[in-house]
Amino acid sequence: MHLVNLGYFVGTMSFFSGIIALFLSKGTFGDVAIIGGIALALLAGIFKSVRAIEKSCKDQI
Repeated sequence: MHLVNLGYFVGTMSFFSGIIALFLSKGTFGDVAIIGGIALALLAGIFKSVRAIEKSCKDQI
């Protein structure tokens, strides 16, 4: 659970730093950070939903 929140935090941070980097200099770092941020946040979200599904299945059994 803690790792998921960390993933969200890191993903959001790199996403916003990527946007800032894009505005400051139209470099590749901005693109990489934005894509990386989205990917991290998505992974954290997928992990969280999988955990929730597992838990609800265990509760039903």
